[in-house]
Amino acid sequence: MKQYYVVENAQAPVGAESIVLSEKDKSLGKFGKYLNLLVDIDVAENKRLLNQCSNGVIKNIHVSGSSLSVDQGAIKFIDGRPYNFHGDMKLNVLEHSVFAVVRLMPKSTTTPYTLITSTEAVANGAPLTEVAPNFSVNSDGLTIGVNRRGGINQLTSQSTLGVSLKESILNKKVLLSLTFSVMDGYKCYLNGKLIGKTTGNMNPLSLDTGEGEWQICRAFIGDLYANLVIDRDMSKSEADLNDLHQYFLKRYEIV
Repeated sequence: MKQYYVVENAQAPVGAESIVLSEKDKSLGKFGKYLNLLVDIDVAENKRLLNQCSNGVIKNIHVSGSSLSVDQGAIKFIDGRPYNFHGDMKLNVLEHSVFAVVRLMPKSTTTPYTLITSTEAVANGAPLTEVAPNFSVNSDGLTIGVNRRGGINQLTSQSTLGVSLKESILNKKVLLSLTFSVMDGYKCYLNGKLIGKTTGNMNPLSLDTGEGEWQICRAFIGDLYANLVIDRDMSKSEADLNDLHQYFLKRYEIV
């Protein structure tokens, strides 16, 4: 993926080499310095998933089963074969955003599907002196949100943000996105539409935010089309956030 910076009202010298930008380049490349992690089917081979922001192989800490499979335009996560992948860059503890295009499939356990989470978890009932990354969907596909205890904790009434849906999103291709900043808290979106938010200031993340400490797709079963992490609260710019939502909705034909 090409990253670039647009200089307004500038003119290239005669004979300058032109740059051909793909739709992905146009939509994502302009956020270059904020891009943390991007996984999608364009760069996936056997057990290797490549972070297209750093051009490095994502750290694979656990694979049960033969290998990842890529089929019908998605990376397949099969029930009974758990995969965990660590982010290879530090997570911005003050603000970040997560975008994921997924089709969640029913599974044999009640653990939530995590789109991003911490390796460790703050024990239930313990005071939240430390807070961890977490963006997940409960196993029934009826609740989306954030549990600042991290790990693979279910979303409950005690969670920081839990959005109840009228219909389960299991077996459906959807775009899930989350924005966060210490000033504006969390905002959660389904297929580009705001469905829930917190209000007031939030403490910065403090647990499992370093390189190799946070994870994507833990306890995940189903199809992963894309997972993007940006070290910026994208809700600060309605235009930029809309551009990202429209890119994923259009590219993955989500209606």
